[in-house]
This record gives sequence, structure tokens and C-alpha cells, in this order.
Amino acid sequence: SSQARIAQILSSLYSALDPEGKGVLDFPELGAALSILCGSSRDEKTLAAFQLFDVTASGTISMAQMTRYLTSVFQVLYKFEPGYYSNSDVEDVSPSELATRKAQEAFAETGLNADDVMSFDQFKNWQNGSPSPVLASDLSWVSTDEVRRLSCLDSVEVTDLMDCFVSMSEGGVLS
Repeated sequence: SSQARIAQILSSLYSALDPEGKGVLDFPELGAALSILCGSSRDEKTLAAFQLFDVTASGTISMAQMTRYLTSVFQVLYKFEPGYYSNSDVEDVSPSELATRKAQEAFAETGLNADDVMSFDQFKNWQNGSPSPVLASDLSWVSTDEVRRLSCLDSVEVTDLMDCFVSMSEGGVLS
């Protein structure tokens, strides 16, 4: 069944997505991974990611929310493609440090300061205009493609998987 297949996918990714060994995954950690690995369109992934971190459903995200989102994404990318960010501007930078930098850049590129909030349209325009988009739908890294292939995530819509996570979680975490 579809529910059983999704449960198997969640189980197979669990250990890879709990980098600190906390024993639980929270919604942002899992949602960030799914926004990268699922087969949805880029626009669907962008909307799902924005809604995931717009915790107040205000239609905007703060610098802190953007940083949390990017930290989760970079943790996943570092796990599945450790050498991807090994270049001069981010060498030896942790996922959280890189996320802080990239969030600041995103706000600056959209004409916002740290105290402002970013709308979905601004987030989408930033994502679409980014030279190395975080949610690119045509990821070509071997290890990420292999994760997609083995988990069958490329055939699953990100929103369906997030809905399944919500129904299987207790208090927003999956143990």
C-alpha cells in the first residue's frame, strides 16, 4: 500500500537524518530532507518548504525561520554530499554557519534587513534567482540521486510525504 511504502521510506532515511543522534526527528529536519529528495516540481518544493517554516501561517518567514530552514537543508546536503560545499567561500563551515550566511544573503538580495520578514513571493524569487538553488529539481549529485533511487522518493510528492509524517508523528516528532 502507499502508506506502507511511505512508512518504509521514512524508516530507511531516519538514521541518516538524525545527525546528532537525538533519537527523534522533528518536522523541519524531515521536511528539509523531503524538499530536496522528493520528485515534486521545484515550485511545489519551494511552497512546501516555505509553508513548513512559516510556523505562524502568517505568509511570511523571519530571518530566524529562514536560518532554521537552511540549517536543516545543509545538514542533509552535508550528509549526502560531504564535498559539495568544500570550496573557498564555505570551506570548514558548519551547516548552521553556512545557513546563517545564506539567510543573510537571501534577505539582502531581496532588499530586506534582518528585522524584516520575507513573503512567499520574495522567497520564491530568491530561490529561482539563486545561482545554486537549494531546492533545484534537477539535482545531479551521484549520492543524492542514489538516495532518491534507493528510497523511491523521486516518485513521491513532497506534500503527500509531509502529510504522512504529520499523521504518524506525536507532538511534531518522529522517534
